[in-house]
Order: sequence, then structure tokens, then C-alpha cells
Amino acid sequence: MSKPSPESIEKLLSAIPDDDLSTIVKAYALTHPTMYDALSKNQKEHESEKTVFDYASAVKRCYRHIMKTPRWENNWHRQPDYLDWEEVGKDLRGVIRRAEGAIAAGRPDIAVETAFLILEMDDRQYEEEFLSEREDWDADDLCLDACFTLMEEALDSPLLSKEQKLDVCERIEGFFRSELMEYVEYDVDGLIESVRGSLLTEDEHLAVMMQNYRRETGWRASSMACDIWDYLIRLGRTDDAEAFFHENRQVDALRLKYMEYLQSAGRYDEVLTTVNEGIKLSQDQRLPGLTRQWRERKLQVLENSGRSSEAASVCLELFADAYSSDVLKYYLKAKEIVSPDTWAAFRDRMLEKNKELQTNADSPLAEIYLREGLIDRLYAHLLGARFNLLPALSRYAKAFTPEHQKNLVSRLEKEFPIAVGYQSNRKSYAALAGRLNMLAGTCPAGKELASRVVTGFRSKFPNRPALLEELANVKL
Repeated sequence: MSKPSPESIEKLLSAIPDDDLSTIVKAYALTHPTMYDALSKNQKEHESEKTVFDYASAVKRCYRHIMKTPRWENNWHRQPDYLDWEEVGKDLRGVIRRAEGAIAAGRPDIAVETAFLILEMDDRQYEEEFLSEREDWDADDLCLDACFTLMEEALDSPLLSKEQKLDVCERIEGFFRSELMEYVEYDVDGLIESVRGSLLTEDEHLAVMMQNYRRETGWRASSMACDIWDYLIRLGRTDDAEAFFHENRQVDALRLKYMEYLQSAGRYDEVLTTVNEGIKLSQDQRLPGLTRQWRERKLQVLENSGRSSEAASVCLELFADAYSSDVLKYYLKAKEIVSPDTWAAFRDRMLEKNKELQTNADSPLAEIYLREGLIDRLYAHLLGARFNLLPALSRYAKAFTPEHQKNLVSRLEKEFPIAVGYQSNRKSYAALAGRLNMLAGTCPAGKELASRVVTGFRSKFPNRPALLEELANVKL
């Protein structure tokens, strides 16, 4: 019998009904595993050609790794379900790699949608599970930077139309409202500007930026105003930039840009006007920290322009509202600016300004009195202060006469019995011993008082071994 040709086999198979053919194949495959393997391989290849990978489902499946975290709340133990973000991140990176393959296969739109799917899922998890209050996740596991890198690769593809690319930029800007953007290190603004810059004319790009700025009502409005300013300056359209500032002069960050621009042009009178407006606006808004910043800028401008008398006045204003840590800085700056002939009068005016420091014996005012040699005023300051007398006395006792030392030490005598009466524990006793050691090291009058206090406590509290042990550490 001759061997059948492929054509005759094809003709024979086409004549057999499908049900009969299926039965024959099933029966034949039972005794011939080779045929079964071939049919199975053919089926998988056939299905892979028809099946489209579902990226949306794949992204959702990445967030299935649940971990148990034991917690105690109101003395009740519970185990809430939390996502294991390290495992989630591994799966997300796998999906992103597959989306990169879609770009190479001519489907950059798939890569863009996948990136947005991940960002939206991360944003939802951040809102629902309060990721900002948890410590078991890392920003890298959210793949935020990887998503923007993926979009950058997709936007480089010529297969995306101009409208599609501009739409992607707009959708990215919508994501800026998410708090997750605080964890993004990728230069997203640079990506948007690069894409729009390659697709739009200068006027079209500016129109889009202006439209987005006017539409923004949140915290990004300030940075968007600065972006518009920078864009206009980069184009050399300085008149338009100045007009934009005057229309939006209430934006503090934009005011700083404008001030630097005026300084570079040597327009110092306009710089001062701009700074003074910033001071007034911050005062109207009751923002003392911002007011202080603008005054510091004003001081720098006045110094650079050689206006010493005006700079000294600003120093006086800064000293009056300064934090304790900045008092010495403004004192030294004023002493550097003001002429020696008028320094004494100016110094006296300055020292009367900051009333809050006068209640603290160990405030920077005491250091200024010492530097200026005003020992009588230093003594009056310590004598009239309401708190921190002991640390101040330990620093400045050597500057006083024995009589003044004795007067200052006598003010401390009432403090020590109170320390033992309210808190009877080892920690309070150790703190008491530390203060007595400090007192004993200040001056002879302090050592005498410390000795009396220790003797009094030992006789009054003989049944407090912890107190007696700590008092034994006092060096008399």
C-alpha cells in the first residue's frame, strides 16, 4: 500500500464531521502521547494569538499580598490586614516590564494606561489605608518613579498622536493633586515641559500654562506662577514677565522671583518697594515667620546698597521679634552696622525691644549684657527674671560681687523643697541632685545653700533610701 499524500489526508479529514473527528482524535491520543503533546502545543499557540493581555486585571492582582500586623489598641489586641508592599512592588515591576515590551511592539498607549492604572491604585491605597501614617512601606515599592519613566518612553514613540501626548500631559497634571507626589523624585515638570515644548509653539505652550494656572486653586498655584515667570524670562519676554507679576503680586514665591530679577538688573529702589509690599502682605495675613523672612531680605538689600542707617532700623525690628536662637545674630549684625559713636544709644533702644526675653534669666540678653560690660544691668536682669535663674547663675556668677551672688542664691532657696514634695521617685531625686551639684559649683553662697538643703533633706526624709542615695552624689 502506498503512503497517503498530505492532500489526500486533508481531503479525508475535511469530509469527516467535527464530532466524529473529535472522537477519533480523543481515542487515538490515548495510545499515542506524541499526538497529544502536539495538539496541546498547537492549542496554546492558537490561544496566545487570540488572547490580549489584560493589564487592568494584572495591575489589580498585584495588590493581593496581604500581611498580618499585630497591634494593641485600647488594651485590645487585633490583627488588621495590611498589604505587603515589598511583594506588591515586585509584581508591579513585572507588569511595568511587560508594558515596556508593549512599546516595542508598537502599543505605547498600553504603556501609558498601565502607568496611570498603577498611579491610581497607589493613590487609592494611600487614601484608604492611610499610608502616610504607616511605616511598613517604601516609596520605591509603589513604583511611582518607574511609572513616570514608563510614560516618558511611551511619549517618545511617534505612534502616539499630538493630541494623545498633550492629553497625557494634562492627565499627569491632574495627578499632581495627590499627596503621593511628595514621594516622587522623577522630574515630572521637566517631562511635561519637554513634551509640550516639542509639540506646541511658544504662544500655545504659554496659553496652556496660563489656563492651568488660572484653573488651579490648590497649593500648586504658587509653583505654577513661578513656572510661567521662568518660561517668560527664558524666552526673553521680560515685559510680559513683569506684567504677569503685577497681575499676580499676591503670590509670595513669585514676589521673590521678581525681587531677584530686579536685583540682577540693579533696580534697588524697586527691590525695596517689592520687599516692603511683601512685609505688609505677610503682616496683613498674620504670618510672623514670613514677615521675618522678608525683613531679612530687606536687611540684605540695604546692606548691599550701602544704606547703613536704614539697615540698622531693620535690625532693630528683627531683634524685637526674634526667636531666642537669633537674638545674638541680630545683635552682632547691628553692632557691625551702627557707628561706634551712636552704638550705646542704639544698643539701649534695642535691648528694650524684646520683652519676652526679659523674663528668662538665661536668655541671650544676659550674654549681651556681659559682652557689653553692663554688669549692673545683668544683675538686675537675673534678679527680676521669673525662671531659669540657676543655669544663668552657673554661667555668670563670677561676674558678680559676693554680696550680689548671695542675693541671687537666696532666691533659689524656696525651689528645692517643692522638688521633693510633688514627685517622690528616683528620677526626680536624680534631677534634684543634679541641680544641687550645679548650685554648689556656682559660688561659695551656692555651695553653702546646697549644703543646707542636703542636710535638711537627710534629717526630714530618713526613710527615703532612693533620695539619700542620690543626695550622696552631691559634691559639697
